[in-house]
Amino acid sequence: SSWMPEDDFFCDEAAPMWSSEGRGDLRMMKALGANLVRLYGNDPRNSHARFLEEAHALGLQVAPGMSDWPFYQKTPGSCRDTDFDCYSQVKPLYMDNLAKGFLTENDTYHPALRVMNILNEPDLKMGGPVKVARALISAFDAMLDAERESNVTGPLINFTATFSFAVCTTCDRFKALPALGQIAQLDDAMRHPEAYNYTPRNDILTAYRARWIHSFNTANPATDLEAMFFRPYSEAFPSTPVYIGEYHCVHAPRQREDLEMILGLARRSPLFLGVSFFEFTVSYYKTGSEMDFGIFGYGGPVASMDYFGATFDVRCLTSAPLGDGRPALAQAVAKAYGGAVDARLLCHPAHGPPPRQLDTGAEGDFLDGAASVRGSALVAVALWALVTA
Repeated sequence: SSWMPEDDFFCDEAAPMWSSEGRGDLRMMKALGANLVRLYGNDPRNSHARFLEEAHALGLQVAPGMSDWPFYQKTPGSCRDTDFDCYSQVKPLYMDNLAKGFLTENDTYHPALRVMNILNEPDLKMGGPVKVARALISAFDAMLDAERESNVTGPLINFTATFSFAVCTTCDRFKALPALGQIAQLDDAMRHPEAYNYTPRNDILTAYRARWIHSFNTANPATDLEAMFFRPYSEAFPSTPVYIGEYHCVHAPRQREDLEMILGLARRSPLFLGVSFFEFTVSYYKTGSEMDFGIFGYGGPVASMDYFGATFDVRCLTSAPLGDGRPALAQAVAKAYGGAVDARLLCHPAHGPPPRQLDTGAEGDFLDGAASVRGSALVAVALWALVTA
């Protein structure tokens, strides 16, 4: 196993994984048919300019996310220590993001940026629905203030918070439908922040109406989602777009057909923007069914990465059959997205065999040293394809 000093894999230091000079992950995503890449880890101290430049050159938009660090991992000083008011924690971090790649020299957003995820699955991390809502509206307020103080001009990006597909029985509405209760609670908090014991510094409701996109993660099949989510959503939120931040039903017997069905639903819907197919590579640091989601596995070393003082092998991508005679998942995704698997970016015999064990299972320090960021030295981004830009 190895110690990972960070979990930020779209910083300049991680270029051996995603750049054209390295393993070429962004090129592979583009070849598969993606038009946007969703990201997770984010250390605002790092520059992300090179990733954004390369993504833009390839015609890929980028959807980064704020780290979990300020919300509940920082000890002491997280949002939990300020009664889930996250303004003071989030604002300086987002200002650093803006200063280190998110903005151009003209103080406009980088053209590759599409949507910023404030927090992934906050309903599973931040307590009850009122606390979750207060955390999100205060963080949103902080980001708006960071924009103002950074003199951001020009076209603005969207914001989101990606909920789980759990049923929220303690939410005020939609107590029996997944994700909708959480979305409705957030919508209410944006409209009535005083009821959530928060006084915004900005007009968050106007910004919410103009810039917000709702999102959720799900492993349910496409056949479930119209009745279970999209029909009631369109009735309750007829003017706010929505997308699926993590989509992959691993138990679907025909992966291509399931993905084509959900993308077809997006094409027919004026609100549903598309899906982020989860995920680009197998998460070897996880166990059990969590390892079923990756499009690609890893083979032998193809490059070396000096990552904040530690050196790691970057391993080539391998597309293994799913089993039961089904085609490789990469082929299924590419067919559904209208792309192809670029064989030049896959493992070949010269790369050698895969390691005997890829599970690093290691904790590393992130943003001053206390957060657990379990992960391997290899790319941890999801593949996202929006139907509409």
